[in-house]
Amino acid sequence: MANNQPYKGKIVINSSIIQEVSKYPKALDAVREYICNGWDADADRIEITITSEFLRIEDWGSGISNFELFWGVADQHKSEIEHTPKFKRNPIGRKGLGKLSFFMLGENMDVETRTGHTAAYSVANFANDDFEVYPRENIDEVLSHRGTQITIRGLKNLVTKEELIPYIKENLYGLILPIASKDHPVKIFVNGEKVNPAPFSGTLGIISTLHGDIICNLIPSKTAKIDALFRGVKVREVNPAPTHPAKGYFNVNWLIPTLDRSNFTESQESRTFFPMIKKYILQNIPAKNEDSPKDLKKSVSDLMKMFEQILKDREIMPENIMPVTKTSKPTDLKMEGIVARDNSSEHEESKEKHDSKEERKPRHNKILKGSEKPLRSAYGIIYDFEKLGKDKPAIVAYKEEKLIIINLDHDKVKNLNKMRPIQRNIGLGQLISRGHFHILESFVNLNMYEEYLDEMDSALFTKMIS
Repeated sequence: MANNQPYKGKIVINSSIIQEVSKYPKALDAVREYICNGWDADADRIEITITSEFLRIEDWGSGISNFELFWGVADQHKSEIEHTPKFKRNPIGRKGLGKLSFFMLGENMDVETRTGHTAAYSVANFANDDFEVYPRENIDEVLSHRGTQITIRGLKNLVTKEELIPYIKENLYGLILPIASKDHPVKIFVNGEKVNPAPFSGTLGIISTLHGDIICNLIPSKTAKIDALFRGVKVREVNPAPTHPAKGYFNVNWLIPTLDRSNFTESQESRTFFPMIKKYILQNIPAKNEDSPKDLKKSVSDLMKMFEQILKDREIMPENIMPVTKTSKPTDLKMEGIVARDNSSEHEESKEKHDSKEERKPRHNKILKGSEKPLRSAYGIIYDFEKLGKDKPAIVAYKEEKLIIINLDHDKVKNLNKMRPIQRNIGLGQLISRGHFHILESFVNLNMYEEYLDEMDSALFTKMIS
């Protein structure tokens, strides 16, 4: 102990505070508060250790330099901080109530902490409303890193690893995934096991309000499960538009949760929040009676008929007589999201002169995989859906086979797959226009790539609107 002397301080607690803390519905909610404290301390790592004798939460954060602020309760010092010093996170705590949640977990709590230049041990006596701090002479005597270690002993409620990990995944995924802090999420371990919540695969969106932005990530689904997050921490589930079910979250910085974090307090801000998220869902999530968001085949079928009419109106190709060729040059325009494939060789080109009419038929069956029947347009163009891998383009066009494959693994196609039908058709139409160009350019005199796409997309949008 440095100077062989501890120092003492008084704990000032409002008379209603203990009653407020008792509103936490379960012991796991108390552990949540300590994780949030580590987040506010700019921790990039939090380790939780559970034994039959103690529960320990250790963070790799900034450490405690002022124990009067640490042990102080309801002093509102956190509510005045807009961003944390290191990672610029929005603080989650407001009144310093979190530390008192140990009353639900055990009989007493002690603290080890280390800052950049000091280390100390501290324990509080809430019966006497005071605390003691024992500065350590050797700063690395207990902690080998900067941060804080809180140990709760005399456990009243048994918290197990098997129930804590799912709880964190359900309620604190916004701190682990890049939601509350895009560049500086936190790693959380429970008895050495890293907590890895499943990432969201929905569509990101921003709702602007007078009070601030609402960040969301939603995907249409058969049943609704949408979380309302306060700075990455789940407060409650919401379902403002039951006729438009979705999964995902809305994350907000400017609402105020209730003390038990089970809802938002009644305010002008909350009266703005709920109508705004309902409006967003109605505009961006299909209703139950609308097309399935995964019905790509129906979208392509509808687009195929529109393209057939456009090609006919512009007399680009007569119906049913699009020729088969094996003389296309193996060129690749390398446009974004599109690759033209030519699988002929010099040997095949010399042999093709002797091929019979039967042998000159398209060989798309050698390329297609799976049991699904592809779509065929009036011009003989084949459309199919394959999982080609993320590294392959969104559309792959084979000139010789007159084949357009839509890559289900491509992020662009995945995003289109989650949209409402009209939005999906617009995006798919632009991709299919690219595939058409690579097939048709060998047989007819088309404009340049960009001019062709502009003309086709304009005609397609006109048909969609009409």
